[in-house]
Amino acid sequence: MLASIIFNVVIIAVMVWCGRFSAKYAERRGRARRPWFLLGALFFPIPSIVLALLPPRGAL
Repeated sequence: MLASIIFNVVIIAVMVWCGRFSAKYAERRGRARRPWFLLGALFFPIPSIVLALLPPRGAL
């Protein structure tokens, strides 16, 4: 029981870390932070790749 609780806490901490990384990168690219935080937390490497391929918000 304790092992599953610790495992879940570690997984949630990693998800928050990945979400913060994606949100900060999205903010540098001129995008909103909140949706990219959620996408980064759930599907980490994919949102970072998408953000890298999208042009910056003011460049259009």
